Amino acid sequence: MFMRSERLFLRPRWPEDRDELLELAAGDWVAREVAGLDWLRETQGAQFGVNGGRFPHFVVTAPGIAGSSPVGGIGFDPHSRGAELAFWIVDGHRGQGFATEAVRALLPLAAMLGHKRLVAAPYADDAASMRVLAKAGFAATGDSRVRFSKGLGVERVTAIHEIALDGSASGGGLLAA
Repeated sequence: MFMRSERLFLRPRWPEDRDELLELAAGDWVAREVAGLDWLRETQGAQFGVNGGRFPHFVVTAPGIAGSSPVGGIGFDPHSRGAELAFWIVDGHRGQGFATEAVRALLPLAAMLGHKRLVAAPYADDAASMRVLAKAGFAATGDSRVRFSKGLGVERVTAIHEIALDGSASGGGLLAA
């Protein structure tokens, strides 16, 4: 599955992408701050490219004259409240609206895949990710959870955000399916 937004091209992640994405994220803010990046470190070989069913993962690329270079990743993981959205943008590409654009591009896909709501859990001190979520219609639920940060080697608090995709009134913004 491929997706196009105004400035971005979202494509499936392939096994060949793993090393390049790890290199892009190594030593970067992403490696320390993004809880959802653990799948990148842990997934090996052909399993890395698996973009299964209702929980696909995409490489976010910015097309240009020299081709489409990866600028981050975005995808869904199973969650007890529906699906959990995780996203990240590498250093040098943050602050350009790529994360907001990628998140907005995936909302209709999430509804099409049958998800009724999306949850996101940025670290509680990650104001930039919380701004991205707010711009895309997510709302803070007031809930939090502790998640182990492999990049930092410590447990950190995440702030739960949510958006309803089925038109129901929930803690998050609304998007008619």
